[in-house]
Amino acid sequence: VVDEELCIGCKTCASACPFEVPQYVELEDGGFRMDKCDTCLSLGREDGEMPHCVLTCPVQALHFGPLSEMEAAAKKKGGARMEGETTPSVYVS
Repeated sequence: VVDEELCIGCKTCASACPFEVPQYVELEDGGFRMDKCDTCLSLGREDGEMPHCVLTCPVQALHFGPLSEMEAAAKKKGGARMEGETTPSVYVS
């Protein structure tokens, strides 16, 4: 989610996203806003609804869930925690 008080409109997030989700939106009052992926926050997580990108990935390469579940899945596939500080967490396999 974009913190509109901190965003300077540099569009770095837009250029970094391989799915072209973040969009630079110019407002009628002359201002701007970055609209960015919020992992479909409006969906019913308590009902198990997943972000649309996870559901539509043709090769099921995207995963979403509690960090503990993602950590267990990564370890199962031989993943290891990256060296150094990563927040919230990064696994590689």
